[in-house]
Amino acid sequence: MRHLGRQFSSVDFDAFDVILPMDKSNLNNILQLSNDASHLKKVKLVREYDPNGQGEVPDPYYGCLLY
Repeated sequence: MRHLGRQFSSVDFDAFDVILPMDKSNLNNILQLSNDASHLKKVKLVREYDPNGQGEVPDPYYGCLLY
């Protein structure tokens, strides 16, 4: 895999073992790309693996407060 940002594609379900979106919007968009239950088991929010975190990763652009 080259180090470039790109849009998620349905072929990525077969290419990767784990798919970790950062927020629920991206999670839902990814889940809509497959009807295969085995694919859906690969997708989890990235913070599900953080013992101190829950939910979504805060948006660094729209989610931050500027003083």
